[in-house]
Amino acid sequence: MEFLYSYSGLKDRQAKVKEAEGKRLTMLHDNFASGWTHGEEPRGVMTFTDSPAATTIPDSLVMQEIATIKQQVSAMQSQVALLSK
Repeated sequence: MEFLYSYSGLKDRQAKVKEAEGKRLTMLHDNFASGWTHGEEPRGVMTFTDSPAATTIPDSLVMQEIATIKQQVSAMQSQVALLSK
């Protein structure tokens, strides 16, 4: 589920981030308000979620997948070489 937090100013933003993190929410987006320009106090809307963070794939599985793809590419290269003769 997504939760929106509007803020106006850096202190307000920091307080709302702390509040959301206290509820174990994860920030998805921090969108500045239209018309906001660099150098002004930040204002906008932050989007948080209570969904669990995405898990990463273990390096060993990534390496296995890379090895499989390399074998497939090698087999395809051999087929291309045979067809081009």
